[in-house]
Amino acid sequence: MGEHRLLAVIALLQVVVILGLGVLIVLNFPIWAPVDEGAHFNYIQHLAEERSLPVLGAEMTSDEVAAIFQGVYPRSPAPPPTPPKLGDLLYEGFQPPLYYLLALPAYSLSDNHLTKATHVRWFDWILLAASLALLCLLCRSMFPEAWLGAYALALNVFLVPGVLVRMITIANTVLEPLLVLLFLLVLWRAYTRPGMGDLVVASVVLGFCLLTKVTLVHLAPLLLAGMALKLWPDRRLGNLAKSAAILAIPLFMMSPWMAFNYAHFGSLTANELAKWMQFPLVNPIGDDIALSHLGSQLGELKLAFMPAEWQEELKQPMVVLTRDFMRSAFFVGPAVLAVAAARRWRDYRYLLLGLPLVVNLTMLTVSTILQDFEVVNGRYLYSSLPGWALLFVAVSNKFRGGRAAVNVVALVSFAGLLTVWASLVPKYL
Repeated sequence: MGEHRLLAVIALLQVVVILGLGVLIVLNFPIWAPVDEGAHFNYIQHLAEERSLPVLGAEMTSDEVAAIFQGVYPRSPAPPPTPPKLGDLLYEGFQPPLYYLLALPAYSLSDNHLTKATHVRWFDWILLAASLALLCLLCRSMFPEAWLGAYALALNVFLVPGVLVRMITIANTVLEPLLVLLFLLVLWRAYTRPGMGDLVVASVVLGFCLLTKVTLVHLAPLLLAGMALKLWPDRRLGNLAKSAAILAIPLFMMSPWMAFNYAHFGSLTANELAKWMQFPLVNPIGDDIALSHLGSQLGELKLAFMPAEWQEELKQPMVVLTRDFMRSAFFVGPAVLAVAAARRWRDYRYLLLGLPLVVNLTMLTVSTILQDFEVVNGRYLYSSLPGWALLFVAVSNKFRGGRAAVNVVALVSFAGLLTVWASLVPKYL
C-alpha cells in the first residue's frame, strides 16, 4: 500500500511539473520558435483568411508572420528578397490539414497575431494534457496491477526538454502523441475483446493520424496485425470483405486532401515538392548518404534530448548523465530484455508498444539512404517514445524484480529531469 501511495504522489507530481513547465513555455518561449513555428502558424492563418488549403510553393509568408520574425510587428515587414528564400514561403503547406483545422478556434480568439500565437500554444497545452490522460488510460488497460509504475515511467518521456518544448510550440507534431496513444489504446482493446468494432474505431483513428502527418503510416502494420489476429480463427469470405472495408477507411478519410494535392501537384501528396524546396537547406552540397553514414546519423538522435534552441546545454554534466541513463533504460533496455525474455514470452500483443518506434526509425533510415535527404531526426520519433517506454514495463514484468526495476528507473529518471529543468528554467523561462 505504501508503494502504491508513493507512486501515486510521484505520478501526480510529474503531471503537475509537466503542465506547469508547459505554462512557462506557452508564456515565455520566444515567438517564433526557430523550428518552423512561424510556418506552421502561417498555415493556420491561411486557412482562417483564405478558407482554403495553401498551395505549396505559391504562398508567401504573411506580412504578420514576417513582421514578428523581423521584430517589427505590428509595423509592416521589410519586403522579401527576389527570388524568395525558403523562409519567405509557406513551406509547411504540404502537411495534412487536421491539426491546423483544429487550431482555428484558438487562432480566432484575438485580432493581434502575437496573442493569436499564444492562444494556439494554449491549445497545444490542452492537447498535451489530453495526451497525459490517454497515457494513464493506456497504462491502466495494459498493466492493471502495476499501472502507476508504468505511468510514472512513461510520463518521463514528456518531461524530456526536447519533447516538452515541441509539445507546446506550434506544429502538427503536437497532435501526434495524442493520436498515437489513442490508436494504441483502441487497438489494445481490439486485441483483447471479441468482434470487429474496435478495429473499425482503430482504423478511423489511423485516418486521423494520417491527416495529421503522413509519416504516421508506420502505424498501419499494427492495424494489419489486428486484422490477422481476428481473421485467423475464422477466415470466411464475409470477414475478409469486412477487413478490406475497414482498411479502406483511412484512404476514404484522406481522399479530399489527396484530391486537392493531385489537382495542384499531380500527385497524392506534395512531399516530393517539399523535399525539392528543402533540399538546399537539408543537404546543401548534395552528399550521397550511404549505409556507412548511418552510424553517425543514428548517433545524432541523442541531440533530441534537448530542443534545437538549447543544444549548448547538452554539454552540461547533469544533462549528459540524465540523457545517458534514460537512453540506456528507455531505449537499450527494452530491446535487450525483449530478446532475453523471448523464450518465456506468451503474449505478443505487447509488441504493439515497440513496433511503432522500430518501423518509424526504419522508414526514416530507408528514406534518408534512398533520397539522400536527412530525416533521421529525433523529434520525428517523439510520438513513438511513450509506447517504447511501456515496452520496458512489459518485458520487465517477465523477470523477478522487474516491477521494482520499473519503479527505480521511473524515480531516478524523474529526479534527473527535475535537476535538469531546475537549471534550464532560470536561463530560458
